[in-house]
Amino acid sequence: MSTVEWRPTVSTLERVFLAIDCDEETRAAQVAQLNAAFPHGSLPGKPTPPANWHITLRWIGTVDEVTLDCLMADLDQDHLGSPFRLKLAGLGAFPNPTLAGVLWRAVDDSEGRVGALAEQVEEVCQDQGLPAEERPYRPHLTLSLLRPRRNLSDTIDTELGPLPMPVTAITVFRSVPGQRHSGYEALELIELG
Repeated sequence: MSTVEWRPTVSTLERVFLAIDCDEETRAAQVAQLNAAFPHGSLPGKPTPPANWHITLRWIGTVDEVTLDCLMADLDQDHLGSPFRLKLAGLGAFPNPTLAGVLWRAVDDSEGRVGALAEQVEEVCQDQGLPAEERPYRPHLTLSLLRPRRNLSDTIDTELGPLPMPVTAITVFRSVPGQRHSGYEALELIELG
């Protein structure tokens, strides 16, 4: 007599990442700054909608729900520190200003709080069996995508005043592809403190 092993169905989620989401006050202040610096919609490339502005802490990609639930539980139990404020600073470009594919706003992490938070998140991800992130962490907020790439050397010299932003939680997002822009669905919010 043969036995049949029962295995529960485990669904997966694609395009999952952990991030610091912008609050509405920061979004409004940044819109005002960008409108003043780039009048008449002259921000180069395909601008990221303000609703999508965030600072990625860790890309996860495809993950099953069980692993994601365990990851959320570990992050919720881990002491991620207390809320803090960061400053959005000047402009930059990936991979470099002369051949830019991404225009971004820098994060002034002079106190090291964002980097420390990203390190904690990375440790928890690796504890859950996710592969280590290979690239060094560089906090930024994506403003625009450029296809084809172009020279933004003059653009990144545009003056933007420092913009304070509160950090009170980590958001687990899932990217949902769209026709013009991907949208982001918040799956979970993990409060700091």
